[in-house]
Amino acid sequence: MTATQPNFRQQTEPSAGKPPPEPEAKPEQAPQIKRKFEFDKVKIPTDLTSEKTLATIAAIGAGVGLCLVLAANIKPYSNAANALILKVSEGGVKNSLLGLIIGSSFFAAIQSLEVRPHFLEGSLPRQSAARFLSNFAYGLDLALGLSFFPPLKVSINEFAVAPTFSNINLFHVVILVVTLFGCESYVRMLKNLR
Repeated sequence: MTATQPNFRQQTEPSAGKPPPEPEAKPEQAPQIKRKFEFDKVKIPTDLTSEKTLATIAAIGAGVGLCLVLAANIKPYSNAANALILKVSEGGVKNSLLGLIIGSSFFAAIQSLEVRPHFLEGSLPRQSAARFLSNFAYGLDLALGLSFFPPLKVSINEFAVAPTFSNINLFHVVILVVTLFGCESYVRMLKNLR
């Protein structure tokens, strides 16, 4: 054998006094973490005309529309917050950003209280307390909505004497109904889709 050719026999046969070389250690694998959601099992519908897919698309569209309408209905809450800020600060800015933030937060809290009974399961006292808070939130929402969006173009006394359909401000009535029952209707629709 020449010096340039390797001697394979020497490499494969262990020498008399040396122990065989240990196999290379494999790097330790990280323990598999169980995922809470298994995305492998999610089936994406390929048929866009199926009833459930169309209902989901309609629900998303209705949700976007409802968010836009409700965003426009934050005005009574921001006005109430600005009036409160005006009283507390004795002057202050009439339409402040702080009033908009407080009003939006208050509006979100009211809407959350209105739909809370739909998410509760469990004991009767918790459910009855949630229903009481929901009814209180509806009353507060109605009072603020009526003060900002009066459903009548004339005073209530004039309407009581001579009620006519033309004295009703239908735009304000629709805004009040959407503000009061929009979120709850949307939540019920989503629950029925499941």
